[in-house]
Amino acid sequence: MSARLTFHRPPAYGVVMVIGNASEDLDQGLKVAREQLDPYLAALVTLHYDLNCKVAVIAKIFRRTRPVILMSLMRARRELKRLMSTPGGTQ
Repeated sequence: MSARLTFHRPPAYGVVMVIGNASEDLDQGLKVAREQLDPYLAALVTLHYDLNCKVAVIAKIFRRTRPVILMSLMRARRELKRLMSTPGGTQ
């Protein structure tokens, strides 16, 4: 009997508790950051997090391997974090 590896998708964003306009500010910041993101990375983020497509399906769409898609999603999250943390976005 062979061992079976299972992979669990990490959460897209941590659980954040916001009150009042902070939620709207966060949404607006994410929207602005996504607009500055590379179109390929923006498409991956949209497919995976907004449309809940599995990585295997996205890999077939873009004709890439699952590890490539996972790495690209990691880069997209890192870039979004950077864009949202710097005032004014890109530098």
